[in-house]
Amino acid sequence: MTRPVVVQMGMMLNSSQHELDMRYDVRKLPRRLHVQQNWLHTHGQSARAVLTPAHVGISLSQANLMPNLEIVAICGIGQDCVDVDAIRDRGITITNTPYASTADVAELAIALMLNVFRNIPSAFDFVRSGRWAHEVPRLGRRSSSLRYGIVGLGHIGTAIAERLAGFGGSIAYTGRRARDVPWSYYPSILELAQQSDVLFLALPSTPETRSVIGAAELRALGSSGVLVNVARGAVVDENALIAALRQGDLWGAGLDVTSTEPSVSPALLALENVIVLPHVGASTLEAVTAMEAAAIAELDRHFFGMASPPRGSGARLRAWVPSAFAQP
Repeated sequence: MTRPVVVQMGMMLNSSQHELDMRYDVRKLPRRLHVQQNWLHTHGQSARAVLTPAHVGISLSQANLMPNLEIVAICGIGQDCVDVDAIRDRGITITNTPYASTADVAELAIALMLNVFRNIPSAFDFVRSGRWAHEVPRLGRRSSSLRYGIVGLGHIGTAIAERLAGFGGSIAYTGRRARDVPWSYYPSILELAQQSDVLFLALPSTPETRSVIGAAELRALGSSGVLVNVARGAVVDENALIAALRQGDLWGAGLDVTSTEPSVSPALLALENVIVLPHVGASTLEAVTAMEAAAIAELDRHFFGMASPPRGSGARLRAWVPSAFAQP
């Protein structure tokens, strides 16, 4: 039987690559942008599937060079690097892996909060620079027994709330609607910010959510407040955030995402009360392995009628595809 041709965009773990290569005719898209179009003109005709990391995605122009494309399997949650509507209008299936990295992103959100309150990166620099011998490090703040607000109570927002339960404070959230959960609901971000000491962002990036965190919400959070963003940079008005941090209208911010990543505003990096990470919320061996296994499983379901991957992460996915969790 002829194996379906899959165009692979981006790298995979060795164990996942082995799983993919066993069942598919894999054609790897060159990484150099200037040769990709000619490569797709040559190989795109036979492609029936694309497997791509969420941060790479696929454009409509690329998809149009694959006339027999049936499915785009995204390794990750976000679809903002994919021309979703236009590609679906061609009858192409688009899948993602929204559950495989839930725990990892939630853990990083908590880590960002702790790092901002306790000045951990600057404290390490303080020691490394030799200043400890003749200076006193600046005081941090306690992160427990506070008011925690979560914007977006999806699976990641819920996982953040569950982890915050051990900190002994109050938990509230906002979203499209109230949920049957033990946490308080506020109908707007502004109202939630007014009642929060820490505001976690875990909402999707859509045209409607662009810059939903602006100057008013940051003022409501206040000079002792902390903003943690593990969603997308576009949901925050970055100029307003820089101004609030610079003027002391906000205690600090922990950001796994920025609006212009991978480039980051020099004005943001110049601030001492912000931590910026290179979008690593899902960058753990466990999460990447699970995401890749789930994406391959979507291809298997489409082409061979095999069962869809289970919703969840960690042990459930590990039990489902044990070979994919071998060390690379």
